Amino acid sequence: MKNINLLPWREEKRILNNNIFFIMLGAASTIVIIILFFIHLYIQGLIDQKKQDNTYLNQQNAILDSKIGQIKGLQDEKNQLINRTKVVQALQADRPSIVKLLDGIARLVPKNLYLTKINKTGKVIKIDGVAETYARISEYMANVAEFSWLKNPVLNNSQSKSDESRDSKSQESGISFSMQLMQESMEEGG
Repeated sequence: MKNINLLPWREEKRILNNNIFFIMLGAASTIVIIILFFIHLYIQGLIDQKKQDNTYLNQQNAILDSKIGQIKGLQDEKNQLINRTKVVQALQADRPSIVKLLDGIARLVPKNLYLTKINKTGKVIKIDGVAETYARISEYMANVAEFSWLKNPVLNNSQSKSDESRDSKSQESGISFSMQLMQESMEEGG
């Protein structure tokens, strides 16, 4: 008689308890799965937001890079304008000196010596002319050597022209010469 269960309600209660346990286990599992799903959605949303932020930052960086390129272009243009301004200022500062130089060269010319061509390249001045005698050329070179803005007069060549028109005192008669000299700074002398 030991095997006889007189109280079948205990067995029914045990089955009911097992069913409740499995239902609770399923409900808890479902809740955990739902919570994990929402956590996954939240994290995925954060990742998507960071991707959008990164895309926006990359776009803004590209815009800034193009603006930096424009700024560099403007800086190059500014430097070019500054260089041009310096050249113009140097030319404006040099303008009175050219007038003074030509006036000085004209004052140094002795009688019976005529200048036919003056060419200035940088600080080098080349003068071509015609003189009545070699003494006039020597006198002109001495005058140039004494002038404070000019130095190193060098006679490149001198050549006697035909004697046909020497009596008429024209520039075609006499000795043609070519000389070269250096210009010093106008501020040094005066």
